[in-house]
Amino acid sequence: MHAARLRRALAVPILAAAACIAPRDSFGSARQIHFAPTLGFALIFAPGASAGPGGSAGLHVAYDITDAFRVYGQFEYSLTTVPTMASTGIRHGGTFAAGIAYAIDVTTVVPWFGIGLQTNVFGQPGWTGLTLGPEVRGGADILASRYVGMTIQVAYGLQLFQRDRVSDVLSVLAGLRLTLDL
Repeated sequence: MHAARLRRALAVPILAAAACIAPRDSFGSARQIHFAPTLGFALIFAPGASAGPGGSAGLHVAYDITDAFRVYGQFEYSLTTVPTMASTGIRHGGTFAAGIAYAIDVTTVVPWFGIGLQTNVFGQPGWTGLTLGPEVRGGADILASRYVGMTIQVAYGLQLFQRDRVSDVLSVLAGLRLTLDL
């Protein structure tokens, strides 16, 4: 009697767990364009000082050439602190990054990583400047359906110019991903 009751009591959680871990279909993303408004955390390293943290908001746009390769663009605004400045220590930053990424599109969680070029325009008391350098960007798209999901990204840009003012830029972003078929 107790064994039958125990089997019935365990059947529901076991079936629920199996449904959660069962493989799902991939949504195949060739010839799709993705838009993802993002919010996140920016860290802009200043030479000879600790990093200056702050917030960021942006828009990520990607076009899937095939199920595996995509080109991307990231537009981002950040507001960070500058620990080496004697004045207010606030830095406004505008970032544009573009590159190509490889996506592993086999389930509803699509990890991807890419390389690209990052350009930043910074404005702060006493200095306004432009920087340029390579970036590495990676993330995961978590798909609720073929057309709606979430993106989580991490990007690291190595600035080649104005290194006396800005050395590197790190961003951690998350946002809602919307997709259109082309």
